[in-house]
Amino acid sequence: MFLKEIFVIFLIALCINQISPKSLIYNEKHQNFQTESKRFVRSAEENDESEESDENNQSENKSDENDENHEDDNNEENNDEDQDDAGGNSGDKLLPEQCLKKGESITSPNKCFKLIMQGDGNLVLYRESGGALFSSKTAKTCSNRACMQGDGNFVVYDCDNKATWSSKTDKKEGSSLRIQNDGNIVIYAWQSNRAIWSSKTRTYC
Repeated sequence: MFLKEIFVIFLIALCINQISPKSLIYNEKHQNFQTESKRFVRSAEENDESEESDENNQSENKSDENDENHEDDNNEENNDEDQDDAGGNSGDKLLPEQCLKKGESITSPNKCFKLIMQGDGNLVLYRESGGALFSSKTAKTCSNRACMQGDGNFVVYDCDNKATWSSKTDKKEGSSLRIQNDGNIVIYAWQSNRAIWSSKTRTYC
């Protein structure tokens, strides 16, 4: 019996020596696997956060670019309006340094009368219902613009920059020209607002 017990103990010890190292190796590998898994999960989460941050930054940049483009567009529109105010005409009047070029016109507030710089060189006032009421008699010339000058003179110029017609109202600085609802074209002095010239075409619509 004593020998059997020793033999059993020996077998148990042998089994422990054989199994224990493998078990330890397995446990170590399992722990390493868990550690690597945790690292992989953390890395994936960090990458996701980085991608989300990049997407947010790109979205913000696009929004800023759109805002800047919108502001640029607005600035360009405002500049165009300023240029029109400075060099073109506005509605029913010509302010100092504004001109009517070929094909351009101003119209009375009631839309009954129109002053147009024609392609043939003639500056003509028309009644919308028909008929010319006034002209500069500069047809068949190379006249190409009618300008309300800063000195108060309303002048038609030709392609050689020579005056072909004028209202003879110089030395009245700041004066402006208006086309009225009664069909009359009138130049008004700046400060007194007094009429200093008219086309004498008062009529009905």
